[in-house]
Amino acid sequence: MGTRCNLIMVVMLGLLVLSACSGGNTSPTSPSPSTLPNGSMTATIDGSPWSASGFIVVQYRPNAPAAPLVITGSDSLDTNTARYIVTLASPWYRTGTFTACPADTCVFLSVQMNGSLWSAGPIQGSSGTIFLSRLTAHNAIGTFSFVGVDLNGTRKSVTNGSFNVTY
Repeated sequence: MGTRCNLIMVVMLGLLVLSACSGGNTSPTSPSPSTLPNGSMTATIDGSPWSASGFIVVQYRPNAPAAPLVITGSDSLDTNTARYIVTLASPWYRTGTFTACPADTCVFLSVQMNGSLWSAGPIQGSSGTIFLSRLTAHNAIGTFSFVGVDLNGTRKSVTNGSFNVTY
C-alpha cells in the first residue's frame, strides 16, 4: 500500500505544480461560494475562515488505479493570486474516515499558497483525515482537517473543513 500512497502523492504534487505554472492572464472577479456551479468547500486555515470562492475542480474516476476522487478548491480564479488552494485526494470509492498517507487507507491532503506547499502525513510529522459521509456517481459530501507541513517544517492548521461537490 505504501507504493499506492507514494503514487498518489507524486500525482498530486505534479497536479499542484502544473496548476501553479499557469500562464499570465488577467484575473476575473471571483464569484461568491453560493454561485459555484459544482458545490462548496470551506475550512478554517490557521484560525481564519476560508472558502473556495474562485473554483472547485473535481476529478472522479471510479476505475482509476490511484486517486479516483480528487477535489481541489481555490479562493481565486487565478492560481497565481489565490490566497489558498486546498487539495483532497481519496484512493477509495466508499464512505468512511481516511487518514493521511502512508496508511492502508490513505488520503492526500494539502494546502498551497504563493508556490509553497503544506501537506499532511506521518512522513511530514503531521496528520489529517477526510470523512466521506456521501459518495455517489455524481456527489461527494464530507469533512476534513489536517496539519500541513512545508519543506522548512512550518506548519499550517486546516480545521472545520467541509465539502459538498457534484461532478
